[in-house]
Amino acid sequence: WMQCQTPEGEVYYYNQQTGETSWDLPAAQVQQAQQAYNPFAQAEEAARLQRQQYEDALRSMQQAEEQARQQREQWDQIYAQHFAWYQQQQQQQAQAAAAAQQGAAPRTATAAEGAAAGLVPPSIHATMEEQIAFAMKCSVVQE
Repeated sequence: WMQCQTPEGEVYYYNQQTGETSWDLPAAQVQQAQQAYNPFAQAEEAARLQRQQYEDALRSMQQAEEQARQQREQWDQIYAQHFAWYQQQQQQQAQAAAAAQQGAAPRTATAAEGAAAGLVPPSIHATMEEQIAFAMKCSVVQE
């Protein structure tokens, strides 16, 4: 676009490539003119893009950390359930060994006794409190 003047002195704009004329400078040309007067426009745009990339990477890292935290919680719960089961097995073996030393047959709660007492093993997703409550109920039924 080239700035021209009518014989009356009015300013208009002429596009040499298309032959188009306009009383007002087109918006794209105004933006280019503003960028020409702002030498930091490219640096500002590069900084904005870099900040956007940094924020995207940060969000991605936060999501990965949250997934890792959830997985740790699941593993902790599985470990706690396994540990409670292991302790129960150790107690039963110790009771059986003590009973064998005394000459008596080992006494353990049967599935029928557990069902009669209303004991239902907690699910794999049960909380630690539910696991402990179940273990305590089992020991009461065994006594």
